[in-house]
Amino acid sequence: MVQPVLAQLGFFGQAQEDLLALCLLNGSLPQGSPISGFLANLAFATGDKVLKKICRGRGLRYSRYVDDIAISGNDDFSDLKGPLIGAVQQSDYPVAKRKVCFMPQAKRQVVTGLVVNEKLRPTKEFINTLRNDIHACLEHGAAVMAANEGLTAGQLKARLNGQVAHVEHCDTTLGKMLRCKLYGIAWRR
Repeated sequence: MVQPVLAQLGFFGQAQEDLLALCLLNGSLPQGSPISGFLANLAFATGDKVLKKICRGRGLRYSRYVDDIAISGNDDFSDLKGPLIGAVQQSDYPVAKRKVCFMPQAKRQVVTGLVVNEKLRPTKEFINTLRNDIHACLEHGAAVMAANEGLTAGQLKARLNGQVAHVEHCDTTLGKMLRCKLYGIAWRR
């Protein structure tokens, strides 16, 4: 899906191949790479337009973070489930049906590991998992933790850095504390 995006930007032939080699790792966008979000936004631009149009028609708010879509509003809009899923699928992206849910305001609303009801904050589960992963790296070493998850140490480092950055966006103090712990991890041994 990256190749058509590069073609839209005017890159063909050797230039396109060189950019693909720079952007991809083992044939896919690496998690945590700064280029991943940028390319995802370009690749889903048409889908964004369709979803925004549907939402505008009902007075809903649309937002997307890479591949996580959130739509909110004051009224029940579950009747739009089919058109919303259809808009994503028309953009050649699969929809994880188990992740599609409609949550009333009285229920805890979680999007990308954040509770979004009144104040944006990470879920306790997200924070506990992140803390446990950082602790395991400090205790047993990043290489062991990465191997247990089928990752390289570099991939694990990128994932943990991305998750800490995610926390920092809504809880600066907690994010800084977690970031300090990341600095204590020996990534190469």
